[in-house]
Amino acid sequence: VMFSDVRGFTPLSEKLTPPQILALLNTMFGALGQEITGRLGTIDKFIGDAIMAFWNAPIDVADHPRRAAEAALGMRARLQALNAADAFGLRARGTGIDEVVVGVGISTGEALVGNMGLETRFDYSALGDTVNVASRVESACKEMGYDLLVTAPTHDAAPGLAYLPAGGMALKGKSERVVIYLLVGDATMASSPEFRALEAAHAEAIAALNLGKDPGPAIARCRDLAVKLEPGLGKFYDKLGGRAADFATLQRAAE
Repeated sequence: VMFSDVRGFTPLSEKLTPPQILALLNTMFGALGQEITGRLGTIDKFIGDAIMAFWNAPIDVADHPRRAAEAALGMRARLQALNAADAFGLRARGTGIDEVVVGVGISTGEALVGNMGLETRFDYSALGDTVNVASRVESACKEMGYDLLVTAPTHDAAPGLAYLPAGGMALKGKSERVVIYLLVGDATMASSPEFRALEAAHAEAIAALNLGKDPGPAIARCRDLAVKLEPGLGKFYDKLGGRAADFATLQRAAE
């Protein structure tokens, strides 16, 4: 299950007229929706500036966790291209906002899918804990400082992509922390020497946090390595030093 949402949509809406907002959303939904349906995903609904989608229903979809993760990467690439071309007209209108930023959360697990609602008004949708977790993970993008987050079951079911562990998040409504991974890039990136170096520095930073040591030097190396590989990681590393509790909980559980 995937949820995506525009960051800072309320202040963005204040800069645009309703017709301009509608044009922006239609342009964005058209591009991002193609990445989802092109990888056999089912778009459940558009919720304001958000998208809910799922895989493996109404028909079985082979390797659906990977397709969902690759759709998220495709969505990021399409959005970057639209922003670079000022396709939303934000710079041309002098809004003071340079780009549209979207957060994406993905969770893998069981869900109940079917027609829900009244006999005269129903939706084909999904419900269950997996859906709730995906929604909460998408919201956690703000706290994490990163745009593409997946849960451990998605990470485990779609190996070979470029992931980095992001700790255990305390999500609203969940009694236990949920293990989260950053979805950084595709399989090509995952096998690159540059990502391997970042992966090693990232592991050093987490080890320092778990041992109660200063993670600063390792985090600095992570920032340097991420500049060319994935600049969006910068905000995540800005926050990492203050998130020792998110990793200590997992460390104790493992022991």
